Amino acid sequence: MVNISELLESEYLSVEFVKNSPTKKALIINQGTEKVFDGKKSLELLVSIDGKQKIWKLNKTSLKNLSTAWGKDSNLWVNKLISFSVLPMQGGREAVIANSN
Repeated sequence: MVNISELLESEYLSVEFVKNSPTKKALIINQGTEKVFDGKKSLELLVSIDGKQKIWKLNKTSLKNLSTAWGKDSNLWVNKLISFSVLPMQGGREAVIANSN
């Protein structure tokens, strides 16, 4: 029998993944890539969390938290440890929020 749980898992960091994470801590692997979603610029970083690599799309709150801690050049964030939490947002949905350690 083959356990297909990992095959069903997304390559992106999700609210559910963070909720189920035993550590809720991640290491930033790269400086990220600027992407455009619905006409808005965003930053995607590769992070290592609980032994898995995930692509993480940062929201404005997380961008502000990390830039306050380490500056506005995301290259300076590489190899930094961050802590995740899941917080309720407007409209009843939840979001992954990062803070520096």
